[in-house]
Amino acid sequence: MKRIRQMHLYMGMFLAPTVILFAASGALQIFRLQEGRPGSSYQPPSWIVFLAGVHKDQRLEGAPPAKPAPPAAEAAPAPKPAAPPAGQPVRSKRSAILMWFFTLAAVGIITSTLLGIVMAFKYNRDRRVIWALLAAGTLLPAVMLFL
Repeated sequence: MKRIRQMHLYMGMFLAPTVILFAASGALQIFRLQEGRPGSSYQPPSWIVFLAGVHKDQRLEGAPPAKPAPPAAEAAPAPKPAAPPAGQPVRSKRSAILMWFFTLAAVGIITSTLLGIVMAFKYNRDRRVIWALLAAGTLLPAVMLFL
């Protein structure tokens, strides 16, 4: 059991920065905060676009900019969506309660990971190992973005 606990500690400290990154960027993407909307004045902050690019596409570039809205004179009424071809599921409206549940889950994952880091420092004698694993888990993926 001691070896299993030690492996859990090492893997957890190495992967903790990535878990926090994906939970945080995923929570932002639930509400599509990385996307600009046609005809809207909302422009996503560059840091959200950056995180979404890393999360979704494993790249430094952000999401493509939103397409501009067509001029008012050329705007035609939106056509009614056609029925989906046979065998394809019907797209349903997004569930707001499920979006908030997944956001709560992301906050829980981040909180649990941070508590694990605190516990690692509290109950491990050699804090250098913890710092080294956290640094490696942060720096290694950051370096791989540039490869």
